[in-house]
Amino acid sequence: MKKLEKRNVWWVVPSHYLINLSIIEFYGKLFKIPNKADDYLAYRYGKDWKIPKKDWVTERDDGAVLKY
Repeated sequence: MKKLEKRNVWWVVPSHYLINLSIIEFYGKLFKIPNKADDYLAYRYGKDWKIPKKDWVTERDDGAVLKY
C-alpha cells in the first residue's frame, strides 16, 4: 500500500479561458463552460485529452498545476 504525501497543489488557469463563457445543458441543468472548451481541455490535459491515460497523476500531468 502506497502512503500518500500531504502537500499543497496550486492550479493556475489563464483568465482568457474564463472570461468568455458558454452555457450548455447537461442532464437537464445549465452549466457555464469556457467558450473555447477544447482549448481549455488541451491546456489542462494535453493535446490528446480525448485519450484516457491510465497513469495520470494530477500533480505531475495537469497543465494547470503550478510547478515550483
